[in-house]
Amino acid sequence: MTHSLLQTWLKPLLLLVCLLASGSITEEVSERCSHMIGNGHLQFLQELIDSQMETSCQIAYEFVDQEQLKDPVCYLKKAFLLVQDIMEDTMRFKDNTRNAIVIVKLQELSLRLKSCFTKDYEEQDKACVRTFYETPLQLLEKIKNVFNETKNLLKKDWNVFSKNCNNSFAKCSSQGWLNVQGVPWRERAPSGSQGPCSRSPAVNHQDSLAPEVRRMP
Repeated sequence: MTHSLLQTWLKPLLLLVCLLASGSITEEVSERCSHMIGNGHLQFLQELIDSQMETSCQIAYEFVDQEQLKDPVCYLKKAFLLVQDIMEDTMRFKDNTRNAIVIVKLQELSLRLKSCFTKDYEEQDKACVRTFYETPLQLLEKIKNVFNETKNLLKKDWNVFSKNCNNSFAKCSSQGWLNVQGVPWRERAPSGSQGPCSRSPAVNHQDSLAPEVRRMP
């Protein structure tokens, strides 16, 4: 067999092998994303909610403004990244406690879920985001809802979060964030607030997101 004939014979064979391999990888990713979030993970979050002390004090955290970002897929794409930051910086528990172990498991889940999300334009990372002032219970309920809605969408379509959300994020950026006094309203505490829950990010506390309450002068 001549060299040219060998090349002619090999090319379609190599193409077939690549297509089969690609199909196998796609099927594997589909299976992984569709079943990555289990009911056990949602139960973990419910345990965090049930173990929290009821308090009227509020903590500040950055999250998606659903009033600005109404597309459910784009909302969850943005929320997923912010939940990772919240678990790292805000949801801090005493080392080796049940809640601290749960957070580690949820962080590990988030790392695995990254393969199911495509990344959008980095310059719009803060688009559609504002600062919320809510109780620890409200924050945890919101996080549980994000995981639950993500689970439901991935089961329906494992590739749903490949959607390009740059246009949706750009709309938020174009609307601006200043209130009538010219102060960024996403940085202002709401009127009638019961007071912030203050804590040092370098300190691990007991099994409550914000057990230390300080009234601001």
